[in-house]
Amino acid sequence: MAMGSSSSVMLLPWKIVHAMPQTRKDHGLNTKKDSKMSERIQRLLNKPDGGLVDVLEGLISQVVTGIDEGRDTAGQIDDINKLSGGQDFVSGTFFKLYSWTSEREFAELAAMGPPPHVANMDQSDVVQCLYIIRSAEEPLASFCLSILQRSLPNVPITDIIFDRENDPDEAELAEEILSKAVAPNIICL
Repeated sequence: MAMGSSSSVMLLPWKIVHAMPQTRKDHGLNTKKDSKMSERIQRLLNKPDGGLVDVLEGLISQVVTGIDEGRDTAGQIDDINKLSGGQDFVSGTFFKLYSWTSEREFAELAAMGPPPHVANMDQSDVVQCLYIIRSAEEPLASFCLSILQRSLPNVPITDIIFDRENDPDEAELAEEILSKAVAPNIICL
């Protein structure tokens, strides 16, 4: 998922090295806490076990084939959910799989486990996730998107990132996301 961005990313075996500005001012960030890109987010991006990825890829292939042939795949989906740390994938996930990723990339994403809820996300956390979403390839981009969605559940993350006519930088997007996170969610009936 390589989207336009002003930074470049080089993926080294599950480590992300960004060629981007390294000062707070260049990031549009103002606090000392933001002086380094978010180490909290970087620590969440662990390389999944290769053997587990292989097993998951085989199960995913069985599920996709089973769905295509109209067979019951509930057992294999349960196995995938257990092996991936208690995820909650459903048959619809696999039915739509090829519209956004490959079996291998999905196996890598599943092997990373459920994306965590990150409490008290600050601007550097959100900016780091946004750099990865906009610049990295699967499964890292989807994993970081899910981190934002789980950590800021009342914010329309995908709408803010993808449904725009302009192309703000990550710091501007982070400001918008965080402002919506603190705004009251009032529902009028």
